[in-house]
Amino acid sequence: MATPIAHYKYGYDSHGNIARSIDIVAAREYNYQYEDGKLIRATEAMVEFTNEMVTSKVIVNSIQYYHNAEDMPPVLLSAACNRKCCNSC
Repeated sequence: MATPIAHYKYGYDSHGNIARSIDIVAAREYNYQYEDGKLIRATEAMVEFTNEMVTSKVIVNSIQYYHNAEDMPPVLLSAACNRKCCNSC
């Protein structure tokens, strides 16, 4: 049996935005928060599974965005890295 290259699960909020994505192969969960339909925060967590259900998680990155105009892309407001794996963040 071949090892899958990718395996994702997605969850959506009531407005149709992706609120949660889980990368089963990489054991990562990404959560997204929106305000007025715009992304304002994203977090990345290392996760453990039992039968593809998240049983534990540790947040490794958190990013907050600021939107300064309707037609401008979001500006990175703050980022936090909690990785214990390297000193690159």
